[in-house]
Amino acid sequence: FVMPSFSNMYSTGTGLVVGDPDLRPQKGMHYELGWKKDHDDHRWRAALFNYKIKDNMSFSKSGDKYYAVNEDLKNTGIEIGAEILCNNGWTYNYGLAYGNPKSKAQSEKVGTKDYWDRAFGRWQLDGGVSYTASKLTTSLSASYLADRVLTPTTKHSVKTKPYLLTSLNANYKADKRHEFNLSIENLLDRKDNVNHTTSAYYSAPINYMLSYKYKF
Repeated sequence: FVMPSFSNMYSTGTGLVVGDPDLRPQKGMHYELGWKKDHDDHRWRAALFNYKIKDNMSFSKSGDKYYAVNEDLKNTGIEIGAEILCNNGWTYNYGLAYGNPKSKAQSEKVGTKDYWDRAFGRWQLDGGVSYTASKLTTSLSASYLADRVLTPTTKHSVKTKPYLLTSLNANYKADKRHEFNLSIENLLDRKDNVNHTTSAYYSAPINYMLSYKYKF
């Protein structure tokens, strides 16, 4: 159960978002049946899931504005994954998820659909590797979402290309007070639309952040 925010209800559209004072709270149930097993250096995980959300809060673009809307959302699928812990400081993880997400718009102001339409993506593949040695910890991760669609509020969904999100993080703890961190996002410098409606919201180009933390 999630209440709509005041901005989603009462925004006047002076920015990008036009609110809807009649926006309804979203409510639903999520069911999951899982299995896990730890064997030697492997940690196995698997789960079946199902959820259905009534009046899920989303946004629909019309012209140059985004309108807060309600939609029904449901999904059923399976996810599996494993983590491998090595004695030499290396750790690996990978996972695969398949689902069939669908939505049905319920907005009187923007438009409605009387049928369940494809949403988001069906296949997601995640992977990563990390290495720890003394004071240094590094990690590399990637997430790939395929069989994607863009889902307009009042029109049928259309296929769009997969996205691949990558990141690299390095952390060095010099001592108990001093800590340095380097984060690099979008290592492959891809231009991926990470939105799932007719609007385009592209991932930022490759970017870096170097930080320093001092504990008193």
